[in-house]
Amino acid sequence: FLIDLPSGQRKQEEKDRAEKVILFDSENVKAISFIKGEISIKLKRLDIDEWRMTAPVNAKGDAPAVSDFLSFFKNLNFTRVVEESPKDLTPFGLNTPDLKIILSMDNGETKGVRVGDDHPMGNKVYLARLNGSRVLTAGITKNRLDQEVHDLRDKTILDFETPKITKIELIRNGKTLSLKKNEESWEVSEEKITAEGNESEITNLLNTIQKAGIEQFVEEQPEQLTSYGLNNSKLTVKLTTSKANEPLTLFIGKKSARGFYAKTTLKENVFAINQSLFDTLNNRQIVDFLNKSLVEFNDDD
Repeated sequence: FLIDLPSGQRKQEEKDRAEKVILFDSENVKAISFIKGEISIKLKRLDIDEWRMTAPVNAKGDAPAVSDFLSFFKNLNFTRVVEESPKDLTPFGLNTPDLKIILSMDNGETKGVRVGDDHPMGNKVYLARLNGSRVLTAGITKNRLDQEVHDLRDKTILDFETPKITKIELIRNGKTLSLKKNEESWEVSEEKITAEGNESEITNLLNTIQKAGIEQFVEEQPEQLTSYGLNNSKLTVKLTTSKANEPLTLFIGKKSARGFYAKTTLKENVFAINQSLFDTLNNRQIVDFLNKSLVEFNDDD
């Protein structure tokens, strides 16, 4: 049996497809390149939801950010055909474009666009398909298509699952605030004080650390850490899981233009965290994590 779409719906779908800047399926994209003069940002797909940045640095890609961009790019329509076969592309900024976006597909095909100048009337940009001559306009600005390394690189500081953390250590100026998970509760200790912890407050702390992202990538392979205040860190965070032999460790150093310099034991690079995360880790005291209930009982009892 051949089931045909109703005529009106079919025409609408054909119209939508005809107005796309590029036709492709996001799932079939195996690599993306952003060519900006001599600078290239390249990512390759490792799995359905896993990307690896291969240039200008070798690092884990930000899978949700890449997925969002592909979805946006797939649904991008052009609003007008400016010229079918222009003799000169210079007035549109397409002769030697500042940005080219290239998609490598599973079937070996290459698709993409050359991105020209913003339209003089505003909120539009000139585009041309990678292997085409037609000049198009789309109802966006050039900045919306231009992606930076920070946009597409994974910005996770410490990768962990909150329920699996069994111990937290906040080491500040030589003093250690320890939050340790027992079978049914948390134990809080600092110097000579040991008391029962508030599970809700401790979980909130872990969630804050987990959701925080890198504010800025500073240096990939630093020759020294002294200038960042990371050779003898005054604030260190250690998270221990039930399975790992070594704790996940975050060192925080001097103040930077974008927050505070930091690094982990798992990677060489130095990055910056924001002021909010620093305040959370530096200013919270033992009293904030204590169980303050006067009497504990179940209503049903």
